[in-house]
Amino acid sequence: MKISFLGLGKLGLPLATNFAKNGHQTIAIDKNQSLITKLNNGEVPWIETDLDTNLQKSNSYIEFTTSLEKVADTDATIILVNTPSNKKDGSF
Repeated sequence: MKISFLGLGKLGLPLATNFAKNGHQTIAIDKNQSLITKLNNGEVPWIETDLDTNLQKSNSYIEFTTSLEKVADTDATIILVNTPSNKKDGSF
């Protein structure tokens, strides 16, 4: 099964790399070109437990892109969106 992830934030990126490191073909999509460039260069964008290891282990099974069209190439899609949680953001 090929899985796509839309949104590579603090939840999406670790989740995508966990699927990929376990052998699932994964398309990881985000609109932030700078983030995608870093990931394609093997750079960890922030400090997260085991994220650097997961990135290395998932390398053969993951593709990082900004292309939403890649969703059509997958069997399932997981969408991860920002969830503001304070009054300053206009939420809760």
